[in-house]
Amino acid sequence: MTLLKNLQKNIIFSTKHNNDLIFPRSAIKIFQAIPFIQSEAHKKYKLSKKEIAISCSSHCGEKQHMIVLHNWIKKIKINNNSLKCGIHNPLNLDSSN
Repeated sequence: MTLLKNLQKNIIFSTKHNNDLIFPRSAIKIFQAIPFIQSEAHKKYKLSKKEIAISCSSHCGEKQHMIVLHNWIKKIKINNNSLKCGIHNPLNLDSSN
């Protein structure tokens, strides 16, 4: 708690939720994309801007996202059975249905 109090002295802008817990899973995707870009995999597989964007963002499994992902999978020539995903349905009701 002392560290948190010391950090609060340097706050430049706040939404007044400084002590809320967060789950970084989605928030750090941009940082997971950095080594992907540095490796130049996006050039090797000639990925579009949309394919690169989806690599560092969250999505809800909506149709437009699935099209981008399907095209990407075709480019890198992997089998859908090789992919593992969470067990929840898409958050968007139409996409889930």
